[in-house]
Amino acid sequence: MIPMIPMIPMIPMIPMIPMIPMIPMIPMIPMIPMIPMIPMIPMIPMIPMIPMIPMIPMIPMIPMIPMIPMIPMIPMIPMKNI
Repeated sequence: MIPMIPMIPMIPMIPMIPMIPMIPMIPMIPMIPMIPMIPMIPMIPMIPMIPMIPMIPMIPMIPMIPMIPMIPMIPMIPMKNI
C-alpha cells in the first residue's frame, strides 16, 4: 500500500488583538477669571461684571474597544488513503 498522506497540521489560533488602552481624559480647561469691574465714573452705575465662562466639562473617556474574539482553529483535514 502507498502510505497515508500525513495530516495537515492545525493552523494555530490567531492571538487576540490586545485591548486598545483608554484614551486619557482631556483635562478641564480652567475657568477664565472674571474681568474686574470697571470703576465708577461719577454718577454712572458700574458696568456689571462679565460672568465667568463656565468650565468646559471633561470629555468622557472613550470606552475600550472590546477584544476581537479568537478566530477558531481550522479543523484538521482527515487522512486519506490512496
